[in-house]
Amino acid sequence: MPFLSGALPVHPMSKPADRIDAKPMKHFATEEQKDTYKVFPKSNRDFKIIKNLSYLVSQRRVQAGGRVLATATCLRHHEQLQQRGARRALTLEYRVLLKNGKGQYISPFHDIPIYADKDVFHMVVEVPRWSNAKMDPLNPIKQDVKKGKLRYVANLFPYKGYIWKYGAIPQTWEDPGHSDKHTGCCGNNDPIDVCEIGSKVCSRGEIIRVKVLGILAMIDEGETDWKVIAINVDDPDAANYNDINEVKWLKPGYLEATVDWVRRYKVPDGKPENEFAFNTEFKDKDFAIDIIKSTHDYWKALVTKKTDGKRISCMNTTVSESPFKCDPDAAKAIVDALPPPCESACTIPTDVDKWFYHQKNGWNFSGIQADTAASYSSGSSRCKSSSFSKL
Repeated sequence: MPFLSGALPVHPMSKPADRIDAKPMKHFATEEQKDTYKVFPKSNRDFKIIKNLSYLVSQRRVQAGGRVLATATCLRHHEQLQQRGARRALTLEYRVLLKNGKGQYISPFHDIPIYADKDVFHMVVEVPRWSNAKMDPLNPIKQDVKKGKLRYVANLFPYKGYIWKYGAIPQTWEDPGHSDKHTGCCGNNDPIDVCEIGSKVCSRGEIIRVKVLGILAMIDEGETDWKVIAINVDDPDAANYNDINEVKWLKPGYLEATVDWVRRYKVPDGKPENEFAFNTEFKDKDFAIDIIKSTHDYWKALVTKKTDGKRISCMNTTVSESPFKCDPDAAKAIVDALPPPCESACTIPTDVDKWFYHQKNGWNFSGIQADTAASYSSGSSRCKSSSFSKL
């Protein structure tokens, strides 16, 4: 997997420094974090940046050719979002890239810090809510491909695409060589996934700060695939959510829908339903944070070459103890050597807008238009005899 790819001109537009509504970070999870990402407040909101990292958050609009491509809430000094072939999103060449404040390419997997504050984590948004494109996680973000074709998740009735903002926590890794003591299965070789339940529909590539509420232990074809449940700290309702129980009380049916979606979303591809540890029970915030910290430890072993990551690219520009660290010029050279974005027309396949109806009794029906599926009754003999097949 390449380190980074693509290069579109980026012209960020941002608030003046005196209008940025943010405060310096005051709490650190570890002394190591404090030493690495230290900021010093001064008058008039002037901040001295250590190691080119600050935890000020601002809204940035990324434009190319006068057209807004994305709105990104990112770390200041990690704020430049690039979408290679953004006007051709839904192509094999599509990539989402990040640059730091100096215009240098960075890895969203390895160079974005895991922590935003004490027990607050960064999340890189890969899939906006209600969209269908299935993305490869981070480093860089790109659409998943199978047999030369772009992949999409089906609209599994009654859901439209992903039912939350979906992404990952940077600097984490589910080790495929480690058997999890809770699930008895090894990791899935990806950063840990996050399902963000807030009301805002974010853009692909946004970096947001999330408060962890709980976690679900999914087993995907024999591999552990944790799903962290979290909420954006800037969500208007964030103060009402502090653990998984608040989600049960304030969003009735939401967690049940999450289990249902995660269990069945691969069925339209002819795969079996996913399974779960703990009898589909969501574990609480403290349990979830312990899991995240353990995946951070596996990431440290990965990026320092104490563990073989095989297909995982560990190239980065900031991890000082990593043998994979490269200088910004080397990262730029990798990007510049890649072919230009494809300029061919892009269209969403017609079947992406169709519903897939999967009954609990084992019958399924695929390829039904979303606006006509409601006309079919689950008890219709016509459907079962002419349109349904047994799983």
